[in-house]
Amino acid sequence: MQNKLIRGSRPLLLPGGTSDEQEPPKSYVEPSIKIYEALKKLIEDSAAVLKEKDLLKDDTEYYLQRFSGLISFFIDCSKKELANKPLSSDEYEQLNTIGKTLEGISMLFVEGSLRKWYQIENETDRNMAIISDLYRIPTNIFNITGFLETGIGPAYIIYVAVPIEGKLYLTRGAVFSYYEFAHDERLTDEKWQAMLKNKKAPEHPCWLKTIMAE
Repeated sequence: MQNKLIRGSRPLLLPGGTSDEQEPPKSYVEPSIKIYEALKKLIEDSAAVLKEKDLLKDDTEYYLQRFSGLISFFIDCSKKELANKPLSSDEYEQLNTIGKTLEGISMLFVEGSLRKWYQIENETDRNMAIISDLYRIPTNIFNITGFLETGIGPAYIIYVAVPIEGKLYLTRGAVFSYYEFAHDERLTDEKWQAMLKNKKAPEHPCWLKTIMAE
């Protein structure tokens, strides 16, 4: 899983002479407990297999434990949300810096001494758009040939109304864009990213377009 950082900021002006302090918006965890539990099991099973084969390095084991701990945190938050229980101030504080936490964990698995996302110099590796060919398309009555490709493009914004401490809030998050199409050659990530950049990517699947808006 890859993510792109939005770089650049504007200076903030802090006006004085007012006592109206607006409370910062609270974060919300998508309560997909089954997905988190499946991911946690995948992490634990992967560590067990590597350890059994004597391929698990001490630092890798530590990284996997940190990742598993973060997933457990998501599960705990989700259970509270589904039970209409407020999150603690410590949990909100941890969610407010979740982007930095995820960046740190993801960079732990990068070979070498890189510890920050901006240190990855390869443009292809820094781009979240990736693609894979599933199989060569067999002979069919629709005369569709080539390879079935499936990939993701840039992140899209998603808006969801969620309950937070008894009130409904319109929240904004990010979601993967998805593509599935036939192509006459196996695409590499570089070629796929070039197609997206040059606006030559195919349309999204019809079922996906029904829940999208320009």
